[in-house]
Order: sequence, then C-alpha cells, then structure tokens
Amino acid sequence: MGEHIELLVGVFLIVMGASVVLQSQFWIEYAKRLITDPSHIVPLAFMTLLFGLVVLFFHSEWTKSAKSLVTLMGWIMTVKGSLLFLLPKQMVKIYPVQLISPRFLKVEGTLMVVLGVVIVLFAFT
Repeated sequence: MGEHIELLVGVFLIVMGASVVLQSQFWIEYAKRLITDPSHIVPLAFMTLLFGLVVLFFHSEWTKSAKSLVTLMGWIMTVKGSLLFLLPKQMVKIYPVQLISPRFLKVEGTLMVVLGVVIVLFAFT
C-alpha cells in the first residue's frame, strides 16, 4: 500500500505543479477569491485534510529515504487542513497573496513537478 500512496502523492504533485506553471493567473485569482470570500476555503480545507489523513493512515514511514518526504507532506497537509477548518478567517489573513506573482508560481510549480517526479521514481525502488 505504501508505494501506492507514494505514487498518489507524486502524481498529485506533478499534476498540481504543472497546473500552477501553466495556469498561474488562475491560481492568483483563486488566492484573491479566498481573501475576499473565505467560504471558498471549504473545498480547499476538505481536500487538504482528506489527502493528508489518507497519507498518514496508509503511509506513516520515517526512514532515511524519500518515503519520509511523503509522510512529512501528510503531516503538513493534515495540520493545514485542520487549521483551515478550525480557523478559516485567521488562515485566510496569513495567506501571502501579496507575495504571489506569476514568476513565483512558475518556480513553485516547477519545484512541485520535480519533487513529484522524485517521489514517483523512489516509489519503484
């Protein structure tokens, strides 16, 4: 089951990273909508918490390998998703929309794709 979760996380990062690179303006507008209308945070909170919990329940491995990256991401997503549900207005206030630019998103998206590829490759070793 562990390698399936690694593949899930890796492919997710590849697809999301590619989306962030190719559709950076869309993601900037989405972030702005989160600030002006916090009700948009509910789907984000739901998916973040659910994805994080799935990773933790089925892949909680702390080793000296890339597998630990997946576990760490599971913890980060679980905490973030929980905070988005429990403190939505406060979380929206700390969202760094003013720092988001197409250039920043292209770098972030590229890093997500690279990390996703690394995780997918390590899932097969």
